[in-house]
Amino acid sequence: MRLFIVALLTTLIAACSSLPRYEEPPAGARENHASIESSGSKLSLCGITGSPICESRVNVIDGKKVDFFGSAIRVQAGPHRIQLACIAKRGLAIGAMVGFFRMIDVVLAEGGKYRVESRWENDACRMSLVEAGSGKEVHAKDVAAQP
Repeated sequence: MRLFIVALLTTLIAACSSLPRYEEPPAGARENHASIESSGSKLSLCGITGSPICESRVNVIDGKKVDFFGSAIRVQAGPHRIQLACIAKRGLAIGAMVGFFRMIDVVLAEGGKYRVESRWENDACRMSLVEAGSGKEVHAKDVAAQP
């Protein structure tokens, strides 16, 4: 199973390889930053017992690819276009790994702490950006993904 995850992540990295790499803002002046936590390399059950195993993360920020390794990323506060990604394993077969993506426009608050959450719904992984403290979904506008 881990081999399939590595293969899928490699495919996703290659698909985004034409994008420039996202650079986190400098560590100084942290009040101007927000942080977004991903599930990283921790696989979970898309929110409910019995659902497919999945991993959700920030994939692209403002047209720049985000490295897949690490659990949280620092982002300048303010408006951003963010692509969320969910990798799900729906069974034991080789082709059972699927990827889902959601592109959103969102405004991140100074000092805000967010996390990417996923849930299995209508045979798809549905991703949300939520405030870490309250668990409430952040108001975001869905936008069409770029080809």
